[in-house]
Amino acid sequence: MLLSLSISRIADSIYAQAALDAATRSIETPAALTRDHHSAITNLIVKLTAETISSLGPIVKKSTIDTLQPDDDIITIDCDVRHHDATVACLRTNIETAIAYGVLARATAGADITLAKWYASLAKTAAMPLNQRIRRSA
Repeated sequence: MLLSLSISRIADSIYAQAALDAATRSIETPAALTRDHHSAITNLIVKLTAETISSLGPIVKKSTIDTLQPDDDIITIDCDVRHHDATVACLRTNIETAIAYGVLARATAGADITLAKWYASLAKTAAMPLNQRIRRSA
């Protein structure tokens, strides 16, 4: 199964979540989570994607993470998964969600520890079932 992750789609979800959280808390969006810091956000996205790919273990046959060029938007992950049920079909979304919340957690850690812990727990929740789902389906 070939998964394609979009760096720009993940970044957009980070900006949207940060803006929504700021609006509901009646505060300004943290500066680190604005498009002014897009380069830093994309670097974190790539770093957390590499960590996620590593955590998937031998199920990952191949990925483009190591050959990524600065202007590339798509990271592919070729997983050795033979079954395609609904839970496996949601892997891309879960991986992107885990990465987005991981970036949010790291980007807010210095400014709002409570929010950073909340984002970290959401990242962990999104990532938790990844290995079980992939292994069960292989």
